[in-house]
Amino acid sequence: LDYTRGIRDKIIKKIEETTIEPIISLANPEFIAGADYIKKEIIKNIKIMKTIALGDTHGRSLWKEIVEKEKPDKVVFIADYFDSFDIDVATQINNFLDICAYKRANMESTILLIGNHDYHYFPEIGGCGISGYNQEAAYTIGHALSANRDLLQMAYIIKDKGKLPILFTHAGVSVQWADMSYDSWEDEYVDLA
Repeated sequence: LDYTRGIRDKIIKKIEETTIEPIISLANPEFIAGADYIKKEIIKNIKIMKTIALGDTHGRSLWKEIVEKEKPDKVVFIADYFDSFDIDVATQINNFLDICAYKRANMESTILLIGNHDYHYFPEIGGCGISGYNQEAAYTIGHALSANRDLLQMAYIIKDKGKLPILFTHAGVSVQWADMSYDSWEDEYVDLA
């Protein structure tokens, strides 16, 4: 059973408050003990979901150590896979491809957002000169991004019943987008296409 911390705590409290009342005073003690055991097993199997957000990798592979150590249920990469000032282009591309391979192996639990240091390499954008833009590597980086476009998205929203949604983006949203009703937000993605 996967629940966020708030929901898990409410469920556990409700289960703990539930008493097993015998219908008659001579109830079988084994039945009552069995019911208490079931309550304990239910509580033990309720799992807190762990989501980690990893921002601005810029070619660094530290994300691998974090994912290995934290063992999250969901990983959200907050983009900017490229434009490092101290890591060579080949390493940046290989790291991005490793991230894409991780996503493909964990499709439901991994989200890859796109940022300004990635977006300007798409061929239809044509390089807009954001800090770090590498004209010499633009074609190669653009090819790596285009080949994995189906994995990238602009935003991700987690909805937890009874709580405000959590919005993940790289650098914010427009006023029009933010004005949307929370009811219309889906626990999915905003597509690039």
